[in-house]
Amino acid sequence: MISLFIAGLPLLLSCSTSFTRYSGDMFQGKRLYRDSDYVTARSSFLRASQEERTSDALAWAATASYKMNDLATAERLIAEAQSIDSNSLSSLRIRGFKALILLSEGRGREGMEGLREYLALYRGLDPLMSISEVERLASTGTVNPGGAEIAILERAINEQVEQYESDVEQFNETGTGYYGQKWESQFGGL
Repeated sequence: MISLFIAGLPLLLSCSTSFTRYSGDMFQGKRLYRDSDYVTARSSFLRASQEERTSDALAWAATASYKMNDLATAERLIAEAQSIDSNSLSSLRIRGFKALILLSEGRGREGMEGLREYLALYRGLDPLMSISEVERLASTGTVNPGGAEIAILERAINEQVEQYESDVEQFNETGTGYYGQKWESQFGGL
């Protein structure tokens, strides 16, 4: 029994080391992203995705690429994130930035379809009031790449995604916040 434990110890330690590096790179990438250092943030997210191939790391790398106006890389990364995503914390980010990327590339029909997918998901997540701005632009059927509509969409989607992710992370870490209150009202506490 002890020999089995000792034999498996290197695997166990490598997994924990890999996760530690992944977590550190994600933390650093998010900090750099908030500081608008998108180039270095993307590098951190890509390092994290080499440690653990997750939709979260790829979605954040795509978001940083979008902010750098590297739309080809952003599209490739968001497609990869979407292909491995299974209703993760980044699902909303993936759908929102997929729409922004496609619309920014002038691919109106695909971008509007992506925007409708984003709205379908976001409506079920207790959306902020700014959803009405996104719904209004989606109802027009066209968004001018490089125009004021893209800036409005980007601001609204950023706000919505960041608020949702922050609320879920707060609940996961502390059991408090918006989702903590919802949980308590439905299930009577943790």
